[in-house]
Amino acid sequence: MSGYTMQRETTYHLNESFKALLASAFSNPQQSEVFIKAFEEVVNDRATTQAIRLDRLKDEAIQEIRNELLTKEVFQSEMKATKEVFEAKLEAEIANAKVQGIYWLLGVGVVTAITIISSTWVMMNFMLESLK
Repeated sequence: MSGYTMQRETTYHLNESFKALLASAFSNPQQSEVFIKAFEEVVNDRATTQAIRLDRLKDEAIQEIRNELLTKEVFQSEMKATKEVFEAKLEAEIANAKVQGIYWLLGVGVVTAITIISSTWVMMNFMLESLK
């Protein structure tokens, strides 16, 4: 049989008290008998064109869940793509910070040079005035 299981079809029968309850809904005994038989057909799943089987429903539910869940490979590829984007943004931010640092250092250098030149000019000017 290699993996194939034969499913037994179960037939359900209504108990007498439930049949009496259904029969009490009709005044005509023939109508109540027809109704009881129709109810048994529905309960035994013979009233529909496509039988509803618990195993089939379970398999369909499992398949839908599997389709919705990420596989390990998809998860890893998503994580890798996210990591690459994050690393690229981080490298861009680091490069931007380096450029800003260089501009800041150049600015400090220029201000320092101007300060030294102007202070030297003031000292030389003071000495020349003192010698006069």
